[in-house]
Amino acid sequence: MVPVIAPWFKARPKSIAQGKSSRHPSELLYSVLLMVWATVVAIEKRNKLLAAHRGARRGLIVVADRYPHSEELDFNDGPLLAQLRKAPLWLRRLEAGPYALARRLPPDLVIKLTVTPETAARREPDMDPAVALQRIDALQRLTFPGARVVSINADQPLAEVIRAIKREVWGLL
Repeated sequence: MVPVIAPWFKARPKSIAQGKSSRHPSELLYSVLLMVWATVVAIEKRNKLLAAHRGARRGLIVVADRYPHSEELDFNDGPLLAQLRKAPLWLRRLEAGPYALARRLPPDLVIKLTVTPETAARREPDMDPAVALQRIDALQRLTFPGARVVSINADQPLAEVIRAIKREVWGLL
């Protein structure tokens, strides 16, 4: 819901902007919609984490393209309400639940696909270069305690990247 209507708002928190960033405070309506969106996303994350954990306990191999974390606020799959100073405490606590669950149920393996700022700019030409650099730096700081974390240089040819990922996954099986 929020990603669909976000382009219509002039003022969005800087971290929300995928392309050009804004330093203006968020508008009230946008803030309310973000609170609703954060709640829906938190419930969805909790349900998916529990389903993945149940599947893994039954012997299934669970692969996810992202994993919730609260190490870097305002960054890939991190809490959304951190950017809204006026979000009620009870709502922040509700949103924090799935992130606490993710810490208690860490993945076995996290693969970080790293790129240079030049590659990021080529792949996401509409993204503000400063935002791209912030994301690259934030990715490096993510540790996912309890998980084996491997960084793979995604500047390499695709076949090499896939081979490196397969090597890591097969090493766990």
